[in-house]
Amino acid sequence: MISNKLIAGTIATALAVTLITTPSIAGANYVLKENRTVQADTEREVSAIGTFTGKVKEIDDFHVEGSIKILLENDQDREAHLIISPNTYVAGKENIEVGDIVTGYYDRNMPIIMIYPPQYPTELIVVDTLESNFKVDFFDANLLSEDQELSINITDETEILLPNGTSYKGKLTDKALAVFYDISTDSIPALTTPTKVIVLFEKELPPSEDTIVIDFSNVEYMINNQEIITASPYADEKGTLMVPLRSITEALGFSLTWDEKEQSIVIGNDIYLQIGKDSYTNVTGVSKQLGTAPVLTDGTTYVPLHFFRDIVPMNNAYFFEGQIVINNDEPQR
Repeated sequence: MISNKLIAGTIATALAVTLITTPSIAGANYVLKENRTVQADTEREVSAIGTFTGKVKEIDDFHVEGSIKILLENDQDREAHLIISPNTYVAGKENIEVGDIVTGYYDRNMPIIMIYPPQYPTELIVVDTLESNFKVDFFDANLLSEDQELSINITDETEILLPNGTSYKGKLTDKALAVFYDISTDSIPALTTPTKVIVLFEKELPPSEDTIVIDFSNVEYMINNQEIITASPYADEKGTLMVPLRSITEALGFSLTWDEKEQSIVIGNDIYLQIGKDSYTNVTGVSKQLGTAPVLTDGTTYVPLHFFRDIVPMNNAYFFEGQIVINNDEPQR
């Protein structure tokens, strides 16, 4: 029998996290084995429960009071920001630190700004130091998980909370639940009496692939604290925010040379990129991949917004409240 200890709490003022894997399945069942959390049920279809797992690289304040933003990187070198607010439940460690392995759970039906790295507002954060079994899934009227692998028996001893830590007295049917438990029966489905249940969100249909998440047609560009008028940005199929290269580059004071034959561009004397190739040479002569190649559309070259932070480089290159901001002011996270 596993000895289980649960350390959980709402967000503390100073947290630091790093991410490692990206489980994209809902209802993943984690079982403690030799002080490690092991993921099972990797074949089931994605539902409205979104997850991102990885190792914490950075921890920064977020623009919403009482919130922080942690930058994770997974084992496929993908990055994502998890937004942890006072309404996020944190389990496994009171204070998250850089280097921790965490998984964030969020509602995939909620609008998400299409920017790289993506930002996910989380309802639940689980740190790999959690010494308890847990499962996140939707549960039906019989309190059977959607994957039919776990049935829960609620007693007076079961603590039922909302992500902000307040008590919950409502129904549990058709809601995403984070179920924490010590032992379960060796049956199908397994039966357990949870020590704690966190009620996350209602069950809804996942958004369709052609859902328009945000309208970029009226976005303003603030380049070195001056507004410029140029082509609208767009989000590609991966959700990467793409912006016009020449107008921004020239507003920053750099020259840009286009080679029609090679379909390539030189910025200044050092920065090099080529249409269709995810390889960008920065000012130090080092080639770097950004996850998205430059695109030529209607005579305009588009690059990922983070090109200006990672390649040029500028201190800031981000999208916030209808503005694309690129400058060398104090870095904003």
